[in-house]
Amino acid sequence: AADLFLPTEIAAAATAFAAFVPMHLTMLASVNNDSLAELLLATFVFLLLRWVFRDDHSPIPWTLGIMLGLILLTKVTVYTAIVLGAAGLWFATPNHRHLLAKNALRLYLPALVLALSMFIRNVLVYGGLDVLGLHRHDSVVVGQLRTAERLAQTGWARYLSDLAQTTFHSFWGQFGWMAVPMDARVYAALTVVSLLTAAGFGLWLWRHRPLPVRLRIGLWLMTLQLALVTAVFIGLNLSFVQFQGRYFFSALLPLGVIFGLGMREMLRREHAFFGAAMASVALVGAVVFGGAGKWAMAIDGGAAAIFAVRHWLPGRLTGWLLAAVCAGLAGLAGISVFWFIVPNL
Repeated sequence: AADLFLPTEIAAAATAFAAFVPMHLTMLASVNNDSLAELLLATFVFLLLRWVFRDDHSPIPWTLGIMLGLILLTKVTVYTAIVLGAAGLWFATPNHRHLLAKNALRLYLPALVLALSMFIRNVLVYGGLDVLGLHRHDSVVVGQLRTAERLAQTGWARYLSDLAQTTFHSFWGQFGWMAVPMDARVYAALTVVSLLTAAGFGLWLWRHRPLPVRLRIGLWLMTLQLALVTAVFIGLNLSFVQFQGRYFFSALLPLGVIFGLGMREMLRREHAFFGAAMASVALVGAVVFGGAGKWAMAIDGGAAAIFAVRHWLPGRLTGWLLAAVCAGLAGLAGISVFWFIVPNL
């Protein structure tokens, strides 16, 4: 059980991920409502999980309803909490369906009461049923590039390629309102880290199947959160070109957990040769497709060598290696200020 959960290491790694993504730090340093929206959504999910798991100090649905109301007052992109709350209600009353309606009322009524005054104000100001001001937004953003125009210019293949690459870059760091990207070598290293994390998470799921019920429910809820944030991102890009990774900061909770679980699993001694093989495949891809040139090949080759050496190191070093990866992310956040932001802005 201790090997399965490892709460201290995973929590520390997830916290480091949220704390040291350079673009996230840049957003937190500006005046906006994203920071509060992320905090409220993460707190809502945390409290929702405690309620579902029936912890000793779990909140009552009324508390969750007040938190949901604050979310409704803060930012439309985190309205995903409405669906997450419904999923939590379902998991919280698996054998007491008669309580479902009562708990739903306790959850959603306080939220509606808190947000109702703003909705009424929006109707009076914007007219019609534009309770969120979305129609007014679309009418005033004159000159912003629309998706239909971009598709007509580039076609689907180039559009999807640009969407994936720019979103990935801007998630990690593309500063100055998308005008100041980081060095290609940094993106090459972050690509390797991301691929290894995803593979490690898959290995972790495979090694621990079947998952305990509590852990399975928690992962399902966080997977739903990530899926809903992705759906919001897709919805935004249906009308306007919004290749901005910052929209995924609302999912830093599940992404941080995936980072912690996946990276730690990949750094285990028994996966060393698999990690070296993955980095070697990335190296071959850099050679065949060019990528970021010699630096991409050096980074991929270096990662393959590190994993090969990992096989001969003691297994107890896994936690320290995970800490080193987190320290590297913190270092990237620090040097980004002096390498990219200050010289250009």
